[in-house]
Amino acid sequence: MIGPVLQQIGWVNLLWNKVEQLWFLVYQENTPDGSRLQLDAVFKQFDTGRRQRQAILAALSADTDQDETRLLLARSLIDRTNAAAETRNALMHADFHLGLEANDWSLHVSHGHGRKANRLSQKDLEAELQNLVTTLKVLFTDIETQLLPPFPGIPGVAESLTTARFVELIEQLIAAEAGRRP
Repeated sequence: MIGPVLQQIGWVNLLWNKVEQLWFLVYQENTPDGSRLQLDAVFKQFDTGRRQRQAILAALSADTDQDETRLLLARSLIDRTNAAAETRNALMHADFHLGLEANDWSLHVSHGHGRKANRLSQKDLEAELQNLVTTLKVLFTDIETQLLPPFPGIPGVAESLTTARFVELIEQLIAAEAGRRP
């Protein structure tokens, strides 16, 4: 079926955006005080997520007060993010084609153009999507809980909407719309 695959692709995009937003928060937490506009301007000079994460690591490494364990953790999380980015990029920049087997349409990643094949071609797209969703959920939870300070509570609000809780709510809403339990 094509619909669930397309829904998973959209889900991957939303989760990836959350990961990128968290890395920006890590950047903000670890740069000298400045206005949001100044921080944005400097960060956006790095034109890819990988380069932005390299800049974050450089900032963390330059901080002489930085705990070595935290620096190693950041490096590990950046490596994991970069690995997930390879799959995410292969997915988002893929050329898709339709397949028909036993009266059932399916969506597949084409080989790609040029010398370099898309790393998702010839793979089970649904399994790759599910693996990437799982990877991204663990990744943003680790970034949020291990590199960022706890979100301060808001007076009168019972629960902070962490990234993990946001995703959990989305999953519950999708399940409710489909008439099933998450």
